[in-house]
Amino acid sequence: MLHTEVDIRKEVAVLDIGTSKICCAIAKCDNRRGGDNARYVKILGVGVQQAKGITKNGITNLEQLESAIINAVSDAENGAQKRIKSLFISIPGWAVDICCVDSSISLGKYPIDDMHIQSLLKINTPEYIDSSSEIIHMFPIEYTLDGVGCIQDPVGMVGNELSALINIWNSNSLFINNIKNCITRNNINVSGFILSSYASGLAVLLREEISTGATLIDMGGAVTNIVFFKNGMPLYTDTIKIGSKNITNDISTTLRTSAINAERLKIMYGAEQIRNMDEQSFVTGIDEYGKEGIQTVSKELLDTVISARLAEILELAEKRVQKLGATQDVLQKVVITGGGSQISGLMEFIKTRRIFRDSAIRLGRPVGIQGGYDYVQTAAFASTGGAIIYCLNEMYNKSFITKKSIMQRIVNWIKRGI
Repeated sequence: MLHTEVDIRKEVAVLDIGTSKICCAIAKCDNRRGGDNARYVKILGVGVQQAKGITKNGITNLEQLESAIINAVSDAENGAQKRIKSLFISIPGWAVDICCVDSSISLGKYPIDDMHIQSLLKINTPEYIDSSSEIIHMFPIEYTLDGVGCIQDPVGMVGNELSALINIWNSNSLFINNIKNCITRNNINVSGFILSSYASGLAVLLREEISTGATLIDMGGAVTNIVFFKNGMPLYTDTIKIGSKNITNDISTTLRTSAINAERLKIMYGAEQIRNMDEQSFVTGIDEYGKEGIQTVSKELLDTVISARLAEILELAEKRVQKLGATQDVLQKVVITGGGSQISGLMEFIKTRRIFRDSAIRLGRPVGIQGGYDYVQTAAFASTGGAIIYCLNEMYNKSFITKKSIMQRIVNWIKRGI
């Protein structure tokens, strides 16, 4: 069947490259408004493939990665009956580094405007960023005007000198170029990049959380990402190279069963439903001679395996947050999302183990994303959904710096419809 092309004036296509899955989605803004006067994102087509040729340490097989990407793109195109000519790419947290830079400019007699803010971003990046790196994001975190700091929005003010602390998020150029080549070889243009955990925040955090402060824990299959948000923007990000797939691997190794069976046990029983299972359950296993057969699994053993690894992941995340020096306003709310957050009984487990005990904790799911796919409303779709929100926002706001930060503009657009 002949597909029409994605209309870049109305529709967007994104590719979310993770270490456990690769997801492509085509979407548009649905101008319906609900009771909260919110805009909705309507998903037109989705393609999901198991990640191949990429691990939490980098690309290992470019041919396999390209194949997985193109299969995901093809599935999304078929679902939407659209042909993708360009797309935006969400890249994993481990592929991005952060550098904080001070930038200052002298002011004239006129009030601060957008041009002044843009001048602050004209940094001599080779002084701070290696030539082998490519800039993904630049965020002015905090402004100082004539020695007065903690200014969120200086536009309209007058003074002599304006400075800003700027976060530069960059990625290895070889990694970026290899990803680009996988796409462009198939006659698709790359429109830009976004950090996956930053995208997840756009999809699952509430406006108040982004403004007053929140910590996002994005539990993926192979890695767990941490992002601090405050004043309408991400402040810092970090990655722990352990995720929910480690739980699957532990079950598979301990029970000598396949990864498919192990994943089923993890999802079915998680950290809560184990108590509802029989004292002895049955699962396909492989004995010491390599023969496949039915084996019994005790409730106690399965609980021990799942709980041990889950506690390790969450406690590591808590320690990393504390080590990074998160302020109390950022720690007051912790939102957990990503495919790993879908483990049954996760919230009860966190409360029982008193992890992040001084924070208000909730699970995050994509907000305002609609479509004919159950998957798009799950936490596993968070980074893809956030990348869509980011791209749709760019259709309405072409410049990256205006009176409001890009993050705040995105929040306003998706939450209030302006």
